[in-house]
Order: sequence, then structure tokens, then C-alpha cells
Amino acid sequence: MVLHHCGTGVLLEGTVIGWNVPFARMEGTHTLTRPLDPGGMVALSAVLGSSYVSPSKPCIASLS
Repeated sequence: MVLHHCGTGVLLEGTVIGWNVPFARMEGTHTLTRPLDPGGMVALSAVLGSSYVSPSKPCIASLS
């Protein structure tokens, strides 16, 4: 899964991002290990287990 920062401010290291993929009934959190600039992306590997989502679907993410 890829988290894409569509906001306007930098997200600081340590920011916790909650994510939810409703149709796959999967959710979790990710803590940034470095700042994330607007337009930046973070790839999360193996967070959906064996639930392969194709074609790509949006998830819901929010700052905790």
C-alpha cells in the first residue's frame, strides 16, 4: 500500500497516520520515521497480508 500526502504542510517524524481499507476490512497505523513533504509518498509493505487489491482502490487515512 502507498500513502500519498495530499496536504500542504510537512508531516513531521513521529506523526501517526491511521489507515482504513473498508472493502478489504483492514486497518492499521503507521508512524513516520522521517518528515513527509507535501506530494510525498510512503510505501507500506505487507500491511494487507494476502489481500491483494486489484485494480487500485483508495483507502481512508487520517492523522491520529
